[in-house]
Amino acid sequence: MNKTIKITLLTLLAVVLLFVSGIGYMMFNVKMALKDMNTRETGAVNETITALKDKFCNVYLVKGETGYIAIDSGKDPAALENEMKKVAVDPASVHTLFLTHADSDHAGGRTLFAKAQVFIPQAEEAVMNGDVARKFFLKVKADIPHTPVADGEIMTIDGVKVQCITIPGHTAGSSVYIINDEYLFCGDNFSINRNNELALFPDIFNADSKLQAESLQKIADLKGLKLILSPHYGTTENVDGLKVFKNIKEKVL
Repeated sequence: MNKTIKITLLTLLAVVLLFVSGIGYMMFNVKMALKDMNTRETGAVNETITALKDKFCNVYLVKGETGYIAIDSGKDPAALENEMKKVAVDPASVHTLFLTHADSDHAGGRTLFAKAQVFIPQAEEAVMNGDVARKFFLKVKADIPHTPVADGEIMTIDGVKVQCITIPGHTAGSSVYIINDEYLFCGDNFSINRNNELALFPDIFNADSKLQAESLQKIADLKGLKLILSPHYGTTENVDGLKVFKNIKEKVL
């Protein structure tokens, strides 16, 4: 074996080892991030809101005057239907679905709500169309019939006030929804640890954690909230914890 071939083979081996190590490191981080997640069991949060547990993601139902508004739809429509039976809610009574973003663990169960009007953050359309990468160079196209909702847009549906605030970082259009000025459905825009402290969502899942840190300053001074509801970390009354996002940029950049 001549020297050139030996160098080539060693180089290829180094590249393969580096790739395998990178995959292993990524999978370890994913495993640790999932371990820290703490979803609610299916049941009433209060007289207005019901939580549904779909594997490691919570879907929330908000009671309106004639039916329900869903915040996200989980991943598995069959599993979600089973959880709805536990709380005696007919999927057909869900007339509106707001998706915080288009990732499959939030949008995959939407087919259960066949009669619902689907709203998706306008900025998320670039991800769904494949115009913007989901993470690194990876693109995810999602064909979801929907009505776009703009950053800052406020609407009233079935007697329920809904405001969308886009927090780019997890994805290009990842957003939070504020219901009736009291309830913040935070999507994957930040995490809640077991001490009820708020922080950035795990970097391994974010398209751009630096951008997320900057974007979260938009909600750091929200007033009048009573409860924060997360799809992966349960709920918390620590609404004052949002103040941490005023300075979190300095800790991340």
